[in-house]
Amino acid sequence: MADNTVQPITLNLIPGGRCIDFWVKQVQLVARPAEHPPFATEAVVLEEDTYLVLSAEAVVRQTDEHPIRLMTALFDQQPLEPGCVVVRGNRLLAVIHDLDRDPTCCEQWVSQALQACLKQADQLGVRSLTLPLLGSVHGRIPYSRCLVLIVEAVEEATFHALRRVWLVVPETQQMGVEQFLRLRAVTGSR
Repeated sequence: MADNTVQPITLNLIPGGRCIDFWVKQVQLVARPAEHPPFATEAVVLEEDTYLVLSAEAVVRQTDEHPIRLMTALFDQQPLEPGCVVVRGNRLLAVIHDLDRDPTCCEQWVSQALQACLKQADQLGVRSLTLPLLGSVHGRIPYSRCLVLIVEAVEEATFHALRRVWLVVPETQQMGVEQFLRLRAVTGSR
C-alpha cells in the first residue's frame, strides 16, 4: 500500500556555486544552470512541438529517396497530440507546443508531458534525468509555475528507477528559483 503522507520538501544549498537541491518523495531534484551540470544524466527531456520541428537538425542530409516521396511523406504527416512524449534514444521529446496556436503551449500540455516523461523515463530504467523548466524554454510559462508543475508531477508519480533529476535553470533565474524553493520549503505550499 502506498504511503500518501505529504513529506516536507527540504532545501539544501551546495557550497561552491548556486546549486539548489531538494527532495520530493524519493527523488532528488537539483536546480542548476546548463553551464554547470551537477551530475551526469542518462536521459534528457527536450521541449518539442506537434511536428517535431524544434528538435530537428539544421543540417540537410543527402538521401537516395526520391524528392516526390519525401514531399508526399511531409504532406501526409499528422501532428502529434500535445502532452505526449516521443522517445528517441536517450532523448524524451515532450510535445508541449502547437505552432499553429498562440500561445503555442499551455500548462495542461506541460503537466501531461511531464507526467508522461517521468513515467517513460522510469519505465526505461533511467536513474538520472536532465529536465528543463518545460514551458519556459520556448514558451511563456513563468519559471515559478514550471517548478510547481514539475513538483506536482513528481509527487503524483510512482518510481522504481528514477532517483535524480537535474532541473536546468537559466543562470539569470537562479536567485528567483532559490527564493521560490525556500518559500515552498518553509510553507510546504504548491
